[in-house]
Amino acid sequence: MLIITLIISALIFLLIGIVKRNDRSISLLLLSASEALMLGGIIVYIAMMGGTAAKEVKLLFLTSSIQHSLRAMPIHLDKLGYLVAVTRLLFPWFLLLVSLGFSNTQRIRRRSRWIKLLTAIPTGLFLVYYYPPVFKSIAEYRFEMQVIMMKIVYYWIFVMIALSAGLLLLEYFRTTIPIFRRDFLYILLYLFAATALYLVYATKDPSQIYNMFISEYIQLGISNYISSTLSSRGWNLLLMITAASVLAGTYGLLHYVRVEYTENQEDLRLERQFDLAGMGVSVFAHGMKNQVLSAQVLHKRMKKELAKESPDLMLIRQYESELSDLNSSMKTRLEEFYSTVRNNALTLVPVPVRDVVELSAKRFREKYPEGKLEIELLTDRKVLVDVSAISEAVYNLLINGYEAALAAGRADPKVQLSVRAERIWTVFAVTDHGKGISKEQRLRIFEPFYTSKSKNTNWGMGLFYVRRIVRKHFGHLKLESIEGRGSTFLLMLPRYGD
Repeated sequence: MLIITLIISALIFLLIGIVKRNDRSISLLLLSASEALMLGGIIVYIAMMGGTAAKEVKLLFLTSSIQHSLRAMPIHLDKLGYLVAVTRLLFPWFLLLVSLGFSNTQRIRRRSRWIKLLTAIPTGLFLVYYYPPVFKSIAEYRFEMQVIMMKIVYYWIFVMIALSAGLLLLEYFRTTIPIFRRDFLYILLYLFAATALYLVYATKDPSQIYNMFISEYIQLGISNYISSTLSSRGWNLLLMITAASVLAGTYGLLHYVRVEYTENQEDLRLERQFDLAGMGVSVFAHGMKNQVLSAQVLHKRMKKELAKESPDLMLIRQYESELSDLNSSMKTRLEEFYSTVRNNALTLVPVPVRDVVELSAKRFREKYPEGKLEIELLTDRKVLVDVSAISEAVYNLLINGYEAALAAGRADPKVQLSVRAERIWTVFAVTDHGKGISKEQRLRIFEPFYTSKSKNTNWGMGLFYVRRIVRKHFGHLKLESIEGRGSTFLLMLPRYGD
């Protein structure tokens, strides 16, 4: 079972390499690698040690041939012990790095470098102590000193793990956005399961490997999984804990990797489509050409009707209304196209969120003077933005939300804009009460030129434009939707200043 755990840990190590290459993923990679190497060192140690533990062939090694191969490995005990020492001490430090990487609390993020440095110093000193030549010169024949150092290192490991667990739980309970809280729960499951597995086997102190056959260690009750007094029931319980930790951790990590991988692939896919969006100029020109031709047809009909001795004024008014709608549609298309081209470059300046809200609401009311817009401003922060571009993005979301409520036939169609502080993010949440967005549509709504509306009045660049502008502001655009109840778009911008 332990050899299977090692294999699964190695696979997890490779799996993490698939996700986005950011600091968090690198820390996760190092965390998984340290645990896999520590387990590998312990497996080889048990195989070489023999005794009661090594008799549990199926539970530990699967087959006796694997056990014999491990026992015959040409590795010195000093090297094996130091491998366990390094990975055993680095795991809690990497866990702290992961915890700091996931923290969105401004005070913690500002102090993360100092926290890393202050915790790295004792970890480094312990690694120096366990370095075989140093260990032999300081503590080889001083058993009492070895015991004291064992306890100090144990306490340090538990302090590091407790600090990391506290940061992770703080992050989870402070996260108020459901979609982020749900995704974070998966990584939380993996980290807690990996830590539980680590704690089961981290009782193996490297000094026990350097001095393999000294019985005092067993008498101290240290590393009871190699004790001759451990019963079959104890072995079964140990392996059950191991199996449960591995399964829970693998489940959590698979979901985390799936979310990260899906987002990465979506980013790449949309970037490729954006590169091809230049081809959309011809699509834009074709759509404009069709509308111009429609305008010409309406003009000819009006001219023909006006040439009559008794023109039908009602018909002329109808033609005039249709022509006005076409002109408005072409003007909107030109403005959107201009915005898309113009915003290849942005000018970012600190702006109060109230200014963004007021400008977005003004544009909304210009299009829908009677439209109901509810605004909830829960923060007075500033954001670093191109105010025109980001207001246009929020405006697009408001228009989409209100039109979704209209299309759903709601008795009281409205759209809601809520702005709140979410630690290192400032969140603009646009909520509608439309029909919601199906899973199939969610896969495509950010694509350029995709629209579920009439292509005569909408050319499908709105959400693509919004997402592009948000990314240029180093932010995120997330969607939560329930079919039949409505949707919420979360436009998240990095916090500016303190």
